[in-house]
Amino acid sequence: MSGNQLPELLPSWYRSLRSANRSPRTIVSYDLAATQLAGFLTEQGLPTEADKITTDHVRAFLERMVETRASATARQRYASLKQLFKWLHEEGEIDA
Repeated sequence: MSGNQLPELLPSWYRSLRSANRSPRTIVSYDLAATQLAGFLTEQGLPTEADKITTDHVRAFLERMVETRASATARQRYASLKQLFKWLHEEGEIDA
């Protein structure tokens, strides 16, 4: 098992969000998107290693959101995941 499993990286991301003075509501929203993505990946048998998650994996997750949630919810998950993957790149967990 790789050391960059998404669920294992999330506590560090939350610390960085708190240290950047993000609002508790924002952190909860980001957490929901990230944990839902991790759950989706696991459920679908897809990789949860940050460097193995592809654009197609994220698109499949967002497609599921569009099918099962309000469009505003899907847009919010997309925005949250953009921030997550930006942080993963900044931390060197993934390539651009």
